[in-house]
Amino acid sequence: MVRGFALAGILVANIGFFADPGHSFVGGLPSTGDPVTTAITILVLTKFYVIFSFLFGYSFTLQMRSAERAGASVRARTSRRCLGLFLVGVLHGILLWVGDILTLYAVLGLILLGLRGMRPKKAVIVGSVLVGVPALLLLALAWLSTLAPGGGPGAGGRSRRGGPRALAGHRRAARLPDPAA
Repeated sequence: MVRGFALAGILVANIGFFADPGHSFVGGLPSTGDPVTTAITILVLTKFYVIFSFLFGYSFTLQMRSAERAGASVRARTSRRCLGLFLVGVLHGILLWVGDILTLYAVLGLILLGLRGMRPKKAVIVGSVLVGVPALLLLALAWLSTLAPGGGPGAGGRSRRGGPRALAGHRRAARLPDPAA
């Protein structure tokens, strides 16, 4: 039931992409500011991916327990399932939908399989590193972008100081033609 709810939410989140696949190559739906787009962005977008991802992890746990109860090899069963998921994902991505996530789930399933015996304390440390290091790298990149000449948030390629006069000064220094002339 919850999985069906999550799939319906993902459908609502991606319906714009299904209607116009060109949005996939632009990187998102156009921001029109209309109430429907705003509601989908606030209430749907990414929320259902979290539910679906949680269900993937939970089903991984259920299947591990099932394999252990049946006396089957957890590693072999999970590897087969991840391979099947990967192949379905590749076919789905090629034939139907460029935004396929099944291949990512297959790869993450294999990583999860490799980490399944980890102690909880170590898992918290590894998880913190996996989240913290990229966050710190992005923070460092954001800080570095403020150091670029004429860069930084909202600079739009213009000088930090001045305005039209400073821009005209840069044109003269670079010997660029003045578009107003």
